[in-house]
Amino acid sequence: MYVDRWGRRWPVVAGIPFLRRGREALADRALAHLEAGDERSALIELLGDQDDWWPFALPDQRGRARALETASLRAAMDALGYGPVGDYFAYRWSDPTFLSGLALLERHGEAHGPLFELGCGVGHFLRELHLRGVEVGGGDVVFSKLWLARRFLVPEAHLVCFDARYPFPLQAGGYDVAFCHDALHYLPDKLLAVAELRRIARCVLIGHAHNRLVANLSAGSPLAPAAYAELLPGAVMYDDAELAGAAREAHAPRPGENLDCAAAIALAWPPEQRRGPSLTRARPRARLRLNPLLDPDSLELRWPSERYREEYEALSSHLRGVDRSAGEDELYRRRVLLDLPEAW
Repeated sequence: MYVDRWGRRWPVVAGIPFLRRGREALADRALAHLEAGDERSALIELLGDQDDWWPFALPDQRGRARALETASLRAAMDALGYGPVGDYFAYRWSDPTFLSGLALLERHGEAHGPLFELGCGVGHFLRELHLRGVEVGGGDVVFSKLWLARRFLVPEAHLVCFDARYPFPLQAGGYDVAFCHDALHYLPDKLLAVAELRRIARCVLIGHAHNRLVANLSAGSPLAPAAYAELLPGAVMYDDAELAGAAREAHAPRPGENLDCAAAIALAWPPEQRRGPSLTRARPRARLRLNPLLDPDSLELRWPSERYREEYEALSSHLRGVDRSAGEDELYRRRVLLDLPEAW
């Protein structure tokens, strides 16, 4: 159990505090199960929660119970009714937006941490960082995403479920780096969120923030590049595509000047370059596997759904025309070979 500064009690399930405001009734039901010694039922309660904008049906109790028995990330997301969002998480390792985040962390992060990721989802970046010796923590508004991260990707992370519309339940100055990737454009109070990131860390990295001036299939409520710059005065800014290209081609990313035509941008504050962990090269002795988007025989792209194809086909040129004789480092940078979790 977690008690906040106002004396309100909140449940802690699977080691994850559930502190989401506006869900007090749900929290009370989970607490009642915990007080009865039934953590499984408390977990099933919390696995039914989602974002306020969630467009799909929520999983029924049987689906949530079935998720507890699954043996892989994909099966658990299917049981929880993740739908297209499940495809996004299952194949995110080959997404250019994932590469851009790796490049940003490598250029401006810290080699050991600690690092906190806001909107960490199921823990893709946290896993990459932890495997390279960085102490990591993450927060998300959706409890089930954090539970998936705990179970399948990064059990060692410090995770907390809370709503970024309010002050974060985190200690001031508790982290070296605060990271928020492919999430800021969905937050209603961006000014507060960035102020809180600055409060908890001495370095703030914002990755893949959608540009209001460019159409996007899953736009959220983005800002124009100049407005993002006002949130982090003095930050260095990048075209997100430049960061992804730098990761694939093994060169230093070049900061952008006029970013009005960039589909998404990234910011690093303060602007000084650091020596972050090596994220665009495979870990020594990592068990690399062929990207599941590629046919094992022909290496042609195959898509998990038409929606996924619609969103990512134009962004997947790096997976076409694969040279089988290329070195492991190049195949890893191009996302032909991936370091997937064992229970993918």
